Amino acid sequence: MKKKLSLLIASILLITSATACKKIPLDEYNALHSRTYNEGQTTEETNTSAPSDTHTTATGKPDLTANWSTSLTVTGEFSVSESVVTEPPIINVPNFVTGIQNGVAKYTNANVMNAENAAIYNIDTGELVYLKEQPKINPTAAVRILAALTALNYFGEDEQITIGTEVSLSNGTKLKYAKGTVLTLKQAIAASIVGLKGQGANDVAYAIAVNIARAYSKDPDMTDTAAVAAFVNMMKVYAADKLNLTTFEPANPSGYLDSKQNATMRDILTILAAAAENPTITDVCAIKTTAAGKTFDPTFPSSTLADNGGYAFARVDSYWYFYGLYTNKKGERLIIHLSNGTETNSKKDLAKMLEYAVNGIPLE
Repeated sequence: MKKKLSLLIASILLITSATACKKIPLDEYNALHSRTYNEGQTTEETNTSAPSDTHTTATGKPDLTANWSTSLTVTGEFSVSESVVTEPPIINVPNFVTGIQNGVAKYTNANVMNAENAAIYNIDTGELVYLKEQPKINPTAAVRILAALTALNYFGEDEQITIGTEVSLSNGTKLKYAKGTVLTLKQAIAASIVGLKGQGANDVAYAIAVNIARAYSKDPDMTDTAAVAAFVNMMKVYAADKLNLTTFEPANPSGYLDSKQNATMRDILTILAAAAENPTITDVCAIKTTAAGKTFDPTFPSSTLADNGGYAFARVDSYWYFYGLYTNKKGERLIIHLSNGTETNSKKDLAKMLEYAVNGIPLE
């Protein structure tokens, strides 16, 4: 007789109570959850790594289109009983989330910066230094950063990303890799966030989305459109569960203009702070990265970035969007964001922000 394996996993979301029962082989279950459990082992834990990694469809594949809350018990025969619960969500978020979302800015004079949107946040002290924003901001590259964070939440940086037909779904800047080109996830993130000459590649962001959704669902035949939709849902759940961004909903994996895709400055700062804490993202944004014959240089267009011990997460020429991370003389990391200004005035704003971030010169 097989030994019994009991596993309790609870992820909490508000939905209607329901029950179901199915068979899941132990090796498949381990692969699905990125865990290693042996028969006869008893484990209890809380799982909030939705979307739906504890609920599968009738085909046995993870359901990426809806969020489920389940309690699971796996027996020695790997029979799984599911019981959906209805308690409010319990979300454990990093400390910087509270500092950004609830902080009061040290400097409040809107005239300090010419751009419509500008912010400085000190990750290590938790101080919101400066904040100026329009009610709705197009998040652009912040969405690609969120896509990178989501992908790295489920897979390692060496996961393979194969360029396919999904790139035809993207708009905007493209690197136009040949179909069949294989990148690591880390290389694909470099292409999508940093790109060539500071312009991230939207087509590679779509390749990340489709490859990750198919790998997570174990469904290599999922259509491009369905895979993109599934990954966008994964992004939404990651943003809500890990970063407490409950109102920001990405519409696509690249951040390309969409009337439904708006964010606040605090949303963007939260995503950037999460990126600053992720070693894969900070690594590709701090050094030149080569992938399949293309070199991505985050110090473009000015050596000012490198000279001041900082580097850019992304820079988009046409709208003058800029995200950067800098270390001051105390060793504290400061995020700066600038968008929606003329190029001339934005360069002046950036210089002023660098003077504060690096040298501590007051903004007023």
